[in-house]
Amino acid sequence: MTADTEAQLRALGGVLPALLSVLEGLNWAARQMHPPDVPALAEALAGIGPPFVDAAERFDSVAFPSQSAALKGCIVEAAACARRALEALAAAAKDGELATVYRVLGQRTRAMAALYPAAAALPPVSRFFLDRERRGDEGLMAVPVAMARKAKAVLKVAGAAVTYRKIKDLSHAWPQEENPRILDWLDATPQPMG
Repeated sequence: MTADTEAQLRALGGVLPALLSVLEGLNWAARQMHPPDVPALAEALAGIGPPFVDAAERFDSVAFPSQSAALKGCIVEAAACARRALEALAAAAKDGELATVYRVLGQRTRAMAALYPAAAALPPVSRFFLDRERRGDEGLMAVPVAMARKAKAVLKVAGAAVTYRKIKDLSHAWPQEENPRILDWLDATPQPMG
């Protein structure tokens, strides 16, 4: 593993749990939102802001390869919106303005919308978007064998060069150790002109 890859993984490992915690806190606050209770909600979430902001800034400062630009963009945008939501919550606690409360809810929604595309690549993000009681269900994270075989057949008929490998003892989950090979393959794939 290169030093760059290590720095990227460290940055991702720092920002992702912090971002998901902030979004979980904002979701909780949204469910409790009643204008007279905003100061208490802001106080309850005050402690998660500073570590999250530090992690988001570190993540933003780390260079990622071009094939990860979209993923990084999702996380940076989600973090920026979540940060604005926390700032709006703190402001709403002070000014008591209903418009400021609505800003909290709007930024929270924008943060979740920005993060959602990352669910396809990051299992913790995918789990975050599940109902709480389903988050531990590993079956939801599995790739069914029949679906993989059918995809292989359809792609071969379409003329794609497909390699189908069954990885022993993987239990049909996404093989994260295969990501570098897959990304290299995607980088080598000719892009359509236009």
